[in-house]
Amino acid sequence: MSDYLNFSIQTRKQFKNWIFRKLGYPIITPELTSDMLDDCINDALEEFTEFGAQDQKYYGLNLKDYIGGKGYILPTDVVSVTNLYDQGVSGNNGSNGTNPFSLNYMMANGGFVPNPFSGLGSRSGWFDYHMIMSWLDMAYQMTGKGFEWNYNPRTKLLTLNPDPISYFNIDFSAGDDSGFYIVVECETIRPEEQNYGETWVKRMALANAKITWGNIRSAYTGINLPGGAQVSSVDLVNQGEKDQDSLREEIHSRYPALGVWVG
Repeated sequence: MSDYLNFSIQTRKQFKNWIFRKLGYPIITPELTSDMLDDCINDALEEFTEFGAQDQKYYGLNLKDYIGGKGYILPTDVVSVTNLYDQGVSGNNGSNGTNPFSLNYMMANGGFVPNPFSGLGSRSGWFDYHMIMSWLDMAYQMTGKGFEWNYNPRTKLLTLNPDPISYFNIDFSAGDDSGFYIVVECETIRPEEQNYGETWVKRMALANAKITWGNIRSAYTGINLPGGAQVSSVDLVNQGEKDQDSLREEIHSRYPALGVWVG
């Protein structure tokens, strides 16, 4: 079975066999080694994942794991950090993870935040709760919010400003670090094997293989196929390069370029 959600190509071996068949095997045996096919596939995957971050993940990060002067080291599949939630962070002036000087806490303590869990009452609707929480998020942004951040996708370092350890004067020796978490929203890349069946990746790997095969055949002349036909190495290279150009235009239109997000 093969469909958009269940690709027939699940392994690298299946991918290589698919490329060989597209090049004419077993009627024609392409002069390509397994390592050459690996290069063609790797190049296609690298180019695809540069533009296509396919998943969204959330990570809860404890401030005690923050490396002073550097930041957090995020997982290798994280392309960018798109949002950061730090309204629950507390310092030594808080308790149980609540910062008593935060806008949210003061509004809730003053009775201005509707509570949909309070049962009957004048401020118990989900609509009112959604409206006031949206307003609080906007007010939080307008009043300076919490941390600014910078994420470097090469080093995988997420740096917060101000430095959370010194800013909150955190003392983890107290044994209760329940209030010292932030949540980051990230764009991530799927595991490699989940991209093997992507149409764009297959077509680009095939185009790469055509160019590689054409360059190899250019060293020979007069290669005859069954029936006396000949394959021109120039035609293989030109066809592969034409396919590459078309695929790059396609992916540029499908995905916006991903850059470094700064909070």
